[in-house]
Amino acid sequence: MISIIVIFGQDAVKYHEWTGQVPLDKFLSLNGGVVSEVKFNTQEEYSAYLQALADYDSWPSYATIEKEIVIEKCPHCEDWESFFADRDSKVYCPDCGSLIIPAKQRNDKIAPVKLQFQTTGNTEWRNFPEVPTVENYTTDFPSEFMHGYHSSDYVAWEDDMRRFVDGEITLEEFKEYGHEFNTQWQAEEEMKRLRQIILNETMEDFFVDFVAVKIKFRQVQTTL
Repeated sequence: MISIIVIFGQDAVKYHEWTGQVPLDKFLSLNGGVVSEVKFNTQEEYSAYLQALADYDSWPSYATIEKEIVIEKCPHCEDWESFFADRDSKVYCPDCGSLIIPAKQRNDKIAPVKLQFQTTGNTEWRNFPEVPTVENYTTDFPSEFMHGYHSSDYVAWEDDMRRFVDGEITLEEFKEYGHEFNTQWQAEEEMKRLRQIILNETMEDFFVDFVAVKIKFRQVQTTL
């Protein structure tokens, strides 16, 4: 709980600024102003109240004094704490928003889990790679993920682009295959575009088989 003293009134605020003291009733009766104590259950309520004061124009100025901050449970915290006693993660009181159960610290090490897949054409369980991208296309994608889910024409065209970009074939040899790109940069951009097409088609076919229960998944724990 947060408790503050609020001082309203220009003269009363100046008195506090000069003396560091809360204006007494006698001073307030002669010079005007109000002194009030306000309590809040949470920091959020306190912050919202200060924002409201900043937007409030009935008084020329105001001041606040932090009187005390006491962390205490609302009347419902204990009941909620008992109700959520089995939780491992943080739990906040639904009534006041206070933290009633901190996250439990686990000392036991949990072995990481790998996702594996199996197809009707290949019953061997294989590790499921990261979702393929154009960048990891040449490593993860062809070796573990592509099971015939692709257009052979697109794959052949992409291979031509890659060989030209990597300097394995000359521009003249590249054009003999029917390609009209004059620079390696153009071929590289086209290669990226073709790879994206292959990836999109492969993922579509892959998930069609998944829906048709032609692909199965399982989770296995690995050795630490």
